Amino acid sequence: DGSLKQVDCLGSQMRLVIVGTDGKITRLLVTDPGKVVILGGGSQALGCGPQKLRRVSLEYFPKTNARLATAGEVATIEFQ
Repeated sequence: DGSLKQVDCLGSQMRLVIVGTDGKITRLLVTDPGKVVILGGGSQALGCGPQKLRRVSLEYFPKTNARLATAGEVATIEFQ
């Protein structure tokens, strides 16, 4: 749980920068945006660049990618 701070577009992939409720920054990878389940009211799009802070709850598979500096791969995103 936290706030979506930024979306980095990396070709066909995305890196989400999340500020946790504890203030810690976590970076998560979206390997295939078409396979990520996005929940939450209305139309929620992930545009590239800095985001207006939006509360999110994410489920992800822990899978460190040192090259992209990510802690896991996103499975679901729920906007709150």
